[in-house]
Amino acid sequence: MLSENDDLRHPHDADRRWRESLYWNFLVPNASLGGAIYLRLDPNAGVSSFFVMLYRGFEATPAYFYAGEEGLRSGVELDDITVGGLHIRRIDPLQKFSLTFADGKGTDLQLTFSGIHPPFDYARSVEGCPSAAATNRFEQAGRAQGILRFAGQQLPISGFCQRDHSWGVRDWELIQHYKWFAVQSGETSAVHLAYFIIRGEVSYYGYVLDGAEVSGIVRADIRTTYGPDAIGHRHVHVSIVDERGKPTEVEGSIYALGTLPIERSLLFEGAGRFHVNGQPATGVAEYLWPASYVEHVKRSSLAAGR
Repeated sequence: MLSENDDLRHPHDADRRWRESLYWNFLVPNASLGGAIYLRLDPNAGVSSFFVMLYRGFEATPAYFYAGEEGLRSGVELDDITVGGLHIRRIDPLQKFSLTFADGKGTDLQLTFSGIHPPFDYARSVEGCPSAAATNRFEQAGRAQGILRFAGQQLPISGFCQRDHSWGVRDWELIQHYKWFAVQSGETSAVHLAYFIIRGEVSYYGYVLDGAEVSGIVRADIRTTYGPDAIGHRHVHVSIVDERGKPTEVEGSIYALGTLPIERSLLFEGAGRFHVNGQPATGVAEYLWPASYVEHVKRSSLAAGR
């Protein structure tokens, strides 16, 4: 079971790859924008870093990307941390956070995250947390409220979003592929699914929030329609069965796709409009592929016009 201390830093081993990371996404559907905030602490390297990304449409590069890095200050904690222009403050343990960012050049963000359910601990999954991803991690859907100032516009943020927190060693190359979904349909309806392929075998993690009950996912079937490059996802249909044996259907179309290089992989983060069991929803579908595979697919007969 998670405690409020799991919002904070965790003991680490001597592996230089060991890291602690926090992630939030947010959506501005009326402006066709998706956004992500990512904070990473590498205690053995003595480094803290972050990025803020905005993506719109299906351009090859994000609409905005800002990264910062500095030395990891002694005694710094995750309940109140500033790295460069990013400040994260915990308001209520395991529930509410304030995030602010300013680049000093006209782009800034004020965001408040309020969880709509207790965080879901990956360790409670049947297979536990996949060791290639972290020692452990948790996921939480929430409501996002705030303001984004970008490209001369002031854009209100009001809707649902997702945060996660992981700690341990992540071996990106050991993960052959993953699909990660975070979709919210209201205060009492959300789905998070992580579909991992490691050593050729598929495993499922995540939960369905249905009313007041959070149920772990035991299996899922995913069907994807891809864009003209044959690798960027455009439409998804997910059929889920949770630990109660109850089915959930998630279907959606991606309106913006951001691409990030991560070591030898490429991550495609897609903001979309969804339905959960027929009810309107918004959310993110994120796919990870080996970079060499992406380039091969783009040159293959799967690509448009071949």
